[in-house]
Amino acid sequence: MTEYGPLVDPTDVPSWMSKLVEATGDMDNGAFRRWGPPPGTTPDTVLCVGEWDADYLHRFWSDVREVEPITLPGGLLTEETAHHAAIYLCRQPHGGWAELWPGLRHLD
Repeated sequence: MTEYGPLVDPTDVPSWMSKLVEATGDMDNGAFRRWGPPPGTTPDTVLCVGEWDADYLHRFWSDVREVEPITLPGGLLTEETAHHAAIYLCRQPHGGWAELWPGLRHLD
């Protein structure tokens, strides 16, 4: 996220939300995808966080491994944790950000 500007404190919800709205023009969960691919070179390794399917991620990286499921204290369930949101380590991209981005920005 540092490519897109200074980080804000995520616990300061009003500030965080106002920065998101200012940057994207709306509060859509997927608003970040409309920012376009990150500038610079494509890293060999990235972390994908969310409700991903490993088969989907393999469309973009050769090596995809689940690092850890996302859990909340006390076993609290949210939409994400109930649907197996996780952190994935993805290596060996199948192209640069410019080639990968169109497919990555479409969330089913």
